[in-house]
Amino acid sequence: SRANTVRIDKNTLHLVLDSAGARILHITADGKLLPPLFLIAEPDETGAPDRKQPEVLDATRFGARPNSQPQTAALQKALDACAARATGGIVYIPEGCYLTGTLRVQSNTRLYLAAGAVLRAVDDPTAFPPDTGQTESGDEGIHHSHSRLLLFDRARHSGLFGRGTLDGNGAVLRNRHKRRVQLIDAHDCRDLRIEGVVLRNTASWTLHILHCDGVRVTDVKILTDWDVANSDGIDPDSSRNVLIERLFCYSGDDAIAVKTT
Repeated sequence: SRANTVRIDKNTLHLVLDSAGARILHITADGKLLPPLFLIAEPDETGAPDRKQPEVLDATRFGARPNSQPQTAALQKALDACAARATGGIVYIPEGCYLTGTLRVQSNTRLYLAAGAVLRAVDDPTAFPPDTGQTESGDEGIHHSHSRLLLFDRARHSGLFGRGTLDGNGAVLRNRHKRRVQLIDAHDCRDLRIEGVVLRNTASWTLHILHCDGVRVTDVKILTDWDVANSDGIDPDSSRNVLIERLFCYSGDDAIAVKTT
């Protein structure tokens, strides 16, 4: 009812949406409800980085490849090289699915996910070590997560942007391995920007903003699995000057929850 045109051509569904925004399409096949299809209409991307510019570091030049093998070492090598530059820069992730464990982003580093690029948590709980001296489990209750897929660690002037996707593989890590790996942790950061990306399938909280000052989250899409407990959208925690605007959040738990842990 919210699309101007709906047409089925053999196995292809064509839709023309009547306005910007997000829709959720529920499809039943053979009497079974399939996972929801999200239709998000937004303007064409502008300001995508030029891979030929010297401040842009293409992760594939550091050995990252979209395939079935973990790419953690190559991706981390690109991030570290960017942070080591006097002026920082942008780490560019091209189209493709890159399996990875925990990645650490430092100061003056902006991670760009091109349209069609997916950073997906690998099916290996040891690839997401908890913080030193901490333990965690997948049970609900007092346990808090001390591991994550992407960590902004005391970063200054850093961020994540683009039209790509960060996928936490949450049903596997939480329900099979009993691990509460968060999708993004930002610890003690200043001037952090997260823009445009899709954040999906977390195993715990999606975006935990802890003890930060000056964080802006814009045009982000959060899609969580309702079969994964505690899959909050955004948790600004003991932080200040946090701006969240134009957020779409489909969550089985809190969409935005301000905390002081």
